[in-house]
Amino acid sequence: RLINANDIDLSQFQFDYDLSFSSLIFHPEGSLIARYGSWQHQLDEAETSTKSLQAALQKARTIHKDWEQNKDRVGPKQGGSTPFKTPIEIPGLAGKYQRELNWEGNVVQSCVHCHQIGDAYRAWYRKQGQVIPKDLIYPMPDPITIGLKMYQDVGTKVREVQPGSIAQQAGFKPGDDITAIDGAPMVSIADIAWALHRSSDPGKSVWTVQRGSKLMALQVTLGPGWRSRSNIASRVGTWQMRAMVQGGMVLRTLDASKRQDLGLAQEDLGLVVHGLGEYGEHAAAKNAGFRKGDIVLTIQGVQGPVDESQLIGTLLELHPKSTQIRAKVLREKQRIELSWPIQ
Repeated sequence: RLINANDIDLSQFQFDYDLSFSSLIFHPEGSLIARYGSWQHQLDEAETSTKSLQAALQKARTIHKDWEQNKDRVGPKQGGSTPFKTPIEIPGLAGKYQRELNWEGNVVQSCVHCHQIGDAYRAWYRKQGQVIPKDLIYPMPDPITIGLKMYQDVGTKVREVQPGSIAQQAGFKPGDDITAIDGAPMVSIADIAWALHRSSDPGKSVWTVQRGSKLMALQVTLGPGWRSRSNIASRVGTWQMRAMVQGGMVLRTLDASKRQDLGLAQEDLGLVVHGLGEYGEHAAAKNAGFRKGDIVLTIQGVQGPVDESQLIGTLLELHPKSTQIRAKVLREKQRIELSWPIQ
């Protein structure tokens, strides 16, 4: 059990850094067999079942049992190369944290939390004036990103296929059990998320499913921009990106009936300011005059409709360096023009 991420090998320990609980299952030889981690607890605090973990461990045990047959198949599940060997070498963390925790002083303050790894990577790109890679903006996409709702107790089994989705176009059916992606054996939702995480944009992959007594190969075609469909609103790492490009605003999408009541045009964004940061760089929008309840109609350079997750990725791509950005908002039936700093 790792209680801090200060000195982990980043080429080996690659998982969803925003999750509060993740597990990696290794073969004694060092190869990674499977990942485990679910957002279900964050979505439902009453969810305390260990069934999904048990199911993942059983599947991993099967892979281990037939290791000679499977060891080459797990290649795509291994971590890739990284620009830094450990978190404490990443600028922003380097110098602030040491290899060992300060057990004689401020233990918590001496600990690198997992989500800080993603924060440090994004800040490193940002300070160089470079566009942040999409897989750092939308890391470890949930299968729902391509239209698959999974059973939580058996994370590889499809519960629902969303109409018109990438998954429906590929031919998925409820009840399908995803056994492999591009030949790599699947054990959990986290395994599927990793396969999506490493997918190209656009890209194609072959998913093997067990449908009844038959094994079937389905080709999944990921069109341009597919990754931005990932909902990152609840991720802790998103707070950093909100400060970078939204001035600390939390934005929510108005539903169709509310848009109609307000008389919004089809091209209006219709993003309501749900929350505003109060301090430091998170208070940039508040200091610029934005208020909770403001409805953002237009943002300079952005074409709607977009939700907050898509907006963050768009603004990060458009503005890798500091600048000012203009917007029009609806406040108590009045249209107001405001601007805030991209940081």
